Amino acid sequence: MRHGIDGGVPFLLFFVGFQFHSIAIGCLAALIAAAGLAIRRAKRGEPRVTVFLGVFAVALSATIALSVGEGRSFFVTSLIANAVGLLV
Repeated sequence: MRHGIDGGVPFLLFFVGFQFHSIAIGCLAALIAAAGLAIRRAKRGEPRVTVFLGVFAVALSATIALSVGEGRSFFVTSLIANAVGLLV
C-alpha cells in the first residue's frame, strides 16, 4: 500500500496541475511531491538507490512532457517500465 501511494502521488498531482493550469505547473507539482516523498523515504532509512530512482523517474517524465508539450507524454516512462516488467 505504501509503495502504491509513494508511486501514485506525483502522477496524481501532475494530472491535477495539468488539468487545472498547465503542463509546467503539473510537472512542478509532481517534482515537489517526489522530492518530499524522497526526503520522507530517506529519513525512514530506505536505500538511497530506491529513493533516487523514484525522483529520477518523475524528473524524466517531467522532462519528456515539457519537451513534447503534451500532458499524456508524462506517462510514457510508466508505460515503458510496465511493458518491460511484463516482458521480464
